[in-house]
Amino acid sequence: MPKIAMTAGFYQVLANREPPVVRERYVQFYRDLYRLYDKQLSAGSFNEGPGYSYTELGTYLLDNCAKKGGLNNLDLMVVVYWAHEFDPDHSSCGPFFAETYGIKGPILDVCDQGSAAFFTGLNIIQQYMRHGKTKKAMLLALEQTSIPRDKADHPVLPVTNAAAAIVIQKDWPNDKPPSYRLLESQIILESQICTSLFDAVQFLKIKCHALELSPGEVMIVLKKSSYFFKNYQYNAVKEPEFCAVLQMIALEAIPGFMPIMQYLSQILNSNQVVEKSYILLIDEDAESLNTGYLLLQVKK
Repeated sequence: MPKIAMTAGFYQVLANREPPVVRERYVQFYRDLYRLYDKQLSAGSFNEGPGYSYTELGTYLLDNCAKKGGLNNLDLMVVVYWAHEFDPDHSSCGPFFAETYGIKGPILDVCDQGSAAFFTGLNIIQQYMRHGKTKKAMLLALEQTSIPRDKADHPVLPVTNAAAAIVIQKDWPNDKPPSYRLLESQIILESQICTSLFDAVQFLKIKCHALELSPGEVMIVLKKSSYFFKNYQYNAVKEPEFCAVLQMIALEAIPGFMPIMQYLSQILNSNQVVEKSYILLIDEDAESLNTGYLLLQVKK
């Protein structure tokens, strides 16, 4: 198996601003869309939030990435998002980024996956690296808060206007400490996690056993508002010795993938070595209980 590592991270939250004037074509699109589903579009929702498009969000971040060499020799870019962009100038942000930054490799969009799109995008990059010639890829995550909607539905919404990116490389020649090798990434479906048989503690025990890891070597990073953590708490009394040695760090309990992207960016930009040998990051989709995880090996 090739060695795949996360080698750089970028994270940027954009400032609030007065929302731009919404173009009639965008308003009419949403009116038609909601009429198809016999729903009432709340007119005021067009004027909530700063109204960033994904080309705007991505440009703020990618300008910084380009200055630091993050886009050099990029073979693949995967763009993930879980809410549609606001009044865009382009049909897709990918071709805009390709032309603006001279990206020659494929650019793929991952959407309609909820906030679990982060893990889907990560899996796509891993498959390209394991079975193709891709050596350097970027996972670009975009999130914005201006969402035309029927407010009576009370949908879960993003709370940040932010862009984040992780650079992932295969057989990275500069594998010097601290580095973070990506060992595994998967999604546990809601249909699996909602059964009465699912036990988060046993899941962690089986994972440690399969990978021959001591639980004392692993740091778990997750949102304590998640179903996974609540299930873990409920079942922890059955395995006190195992749970006593696990270290947990709490991500900010807000919907979406930006907390996990912010954490990854922080460790990738820090010279301070994580004290554990492995990091298991767990996050659930904001709109379902689909739960993704990724395992990193820390080279010290």
